[in-house]
Amino acid sequence: PTGDLIGDLRAAVQDDPTFFGAYGPLAGEGGLRSRIAAYLGEDGARLRADDVLITNGAQQGLDLIARAFVEPGDVVAIESPTYPAAIDVFRARGAVLHPVPVDAQGLQVERLGEIRNLRLVYTVPDFHNPTGAILSDGRRRALVDLARERGFLVVEDDPWREINFGEPLPPPLRTLP
Repeated sequence: PTGDLIGDLRAAVQDDPTFFGAYGPLAGEGGLRSRIAAYLGEDGARLRADDVLITNGAQQGLDLIARAFVEPGDVVAIESPTYPAAIDVFRARGAVLHPVPVDAQGLQVERLGEIRNLRLVYTVPDFHNPTGAILSDGRRRALVDLARERGFLVVEDDPWREINFGEPLPPPLRTLP
C-alpha cells in the first residue's frame, strides 16, 4: 500500500502542482461533495454538491449548525438520552435544552407540542444511541409535518443508518415530502 500511496501522491502533484502548497476548499473537495450528494440521492434526497459540507466529524458539524442557527436563549429539543456532545454544543451556544423521551419507536414526537418557541430538534433516528430505537415511519412524518407547521429546524444525525442488517428502515427525514 505504501508504494501505491506514493504513486498516487506523485500523480496528484503532477496533476496539480499546488496540491501540497495550498489549503483545500473550505467546504471540502468538490469531487467528494458531488459523490456524497449522489450517494445520499439514492435514498431520495435532492442534493447538489453545493448542499454538502465536509466536516471533521459530527462534533464539528453540530457546532457549525449551532453557530449558524442557535442564538442564546433559543429553545432546542434533544432526545433523552442523547449523544452527550450534542448537549455540550447546544449549551455552549446558550440554548435552553428540553429533553424529550425516547421509547421503542424513537423520539416521542407528540411531546414536542408541549414545548413553546421551539427553534430546533436534534434527533438520531436510526439505531439511536444508547437505546437502539428506530424512529417509526409515522413519527418521522409527524416530526416533519410539525416542523413545517411550527417553523423549527430538524437536525437529523444519522451515523448508524448504513449498518442496518435487518428490515428496511423508514425513509430518512431529509427525503420526506
